[in-house]
Amino acid sequence: MKKFASVLLAVLVAFSMFSFVVSAAAPSLTVSADKTDVKVGDKVVVTVALAEKSGLGTLTIKANYDSEVLKAVDMKAGDLGATVNVKTGIATMAAAATFETAGTVCVMTFEALKAGEANVTFDVAEATDADFANVEVAVNSVKVTVAAEVVEEPTEEPTEKPTEKPTEKPSEPEDPCADGHKWSTWAVEKVATCKKDGLKARNCTVCGEKETEVIPATGKCAYKWVVTKEATEKENGEKVLKCTMCGHVKERVVLAVKDNNKEENLQSPAIPNTDAIA
Repeated sequence: MKKFASVLLAVLVAFSMFSFVVSAAAPSLTVSADKTDVKVGDKVVVTVALAEKSGLGTLTIKANYDSEVLKAVDMKAGDLGATVNVKTGIATMAAAATFETAGTVCVMTFEALKAGEANVTFDVAEATDADFANVEVAVNSVKVTVAAEVVEEPTEEPTEKPTEKPTEKPSEPEDPCADGHKWSTWAVEKVATCKKDGLKARNCTVCGEKETEVIPATGKCAYKWVVTKEATEKENGEKVLKCTMCGHVKERVVLAVKDNNKEENLQSPAIPNTDAIA
């Protein structure tokens, strides 16, 4: 009987020691990412979860990552009621007793800034049990790899020289006067004088082409008596025989002093155009 009691006592002691070892196991935080291979500009969602029956009463963690590779753009509390701050990357939670169920502490979103590798983990700033005794908490990390940007050089396609179309020579309009012009009557544009040639012209009534022809000088003057100075009661006057075309004076005549008692007709008829140029 005493032997049985001793064996029973030894079993109870061993069981209690086993229970202590189990309950004394360190709680752990699991860090996971929705993807670990990304490109610049991609988003990465990292979740921090607490295992079941952690025995923790308080917990404060802070995100730790390479800020040159990743940028924190959002941080949300999980179902365990943590308080979060995306600017500092800190999540804090506290229970009335202990956290006896598994749950999510926080969810943090990062943006890939440049090519490289970044380990994302959460440092434990504080962890206590229900009696506010410090507790060691195991935390893993995830590695996020940001691929280098591949710059594709544009493929130079051979430029084809556009096919040059032969220049079409514009068709010349048909000549309406191919069979001959229809001329108007001659019109004198410049009268010929005794010394200078004249000019006459005519136009085609169909196409408008102009044709000119010289009118030779006549070679003869047209003389006429012209009074250049009237005679008065005191002075003689003058009249000349003058060409009306070139102005040549052929003869001069003095007019006598005017006598009011005698009427004299000084008008002389023009001499016909029969005299050669003087």
